[in-house]
Amino acid sequence: MNPKQKVIKQYEENISSHLIKGDYQAYLITTLFNMTNHTPDHVESDILNHIKHLRKHDPSSPILYHLYENLSDHRFKINRTLNQRIYDKDITPQRLSWVWKQYDIFQTHLVKTLINNAGRSNKIELYPKTYDFIDVFGSKHGNEIWDDDFSIHLHSIYLIRNEIAEKFEGLVAGQFHEILWHPKLNGIRAVHGEAIGSEPDDMANVIEYAGKFALGIDPLRQRDDLPLSFQYP
Repeated sequence: MNPKQKVIKQYEENISSHLIKGDYQAYLITTLFNMTNHTPDHVESDILNHIKHLRKHDPSSPILYHLYENLSDHRFKINRTLNQRIYDKDITPQRLSWVWKQYDIFQTHLVKTLINNAGRSNKIELYPKTYDFIDVFGSKHGNEIWDDDFSIHLHSIYLIRNEIAEKFEGLVAGQFHEILWHPKLNGIRAVHGEAIGSEPDDMANVIEYAGKFALGIDPLRQRDDLPLSFQYP
């Protein structure tokens, strides 16, 4: 067993220790990032105000989903222009620090959406457990692509308590728009998710896929101060 396989095995054992009792459901979540944040223009501000109004006065309105989609598409156009000005041609601590900061904001909103009174100490056990890995487009074949939108992204394994699994699956089905509309989250382009299977090799395969870049870094070629993985809470 080589070093990478040993690390995958350790992750698998850790994750399986939580799943074995049947209290959690496992999901593979992918988070795509822009290169920067931006201040909403008048078009985005109008959409945001419409979303806020409906969420307060008619939260079940079918119009909300279309507004979320319109907002996402508009932000994409703005960020595509901004991204092209600041492409990083390599992975840097500064770039990764920004990515993790955006992800931390997302996690805060996710917890508040899933758990009522999430700040209470007795609610911490309900928090999603995450195993997060930085990835880069092209890493599967060792040919990283840096000059593309959302090149740096995250693959994560989420362990979700049964008590909040239905809410979480609703967020997955809605592509997390219920969270991503927030003005502070325009640094995130999209979040996608799917349930992880229960076959014997499924979890190991997902860990290997999610960590193919982070766990494959050659310490002789890359600095060891790069924050390529994380766990919540």
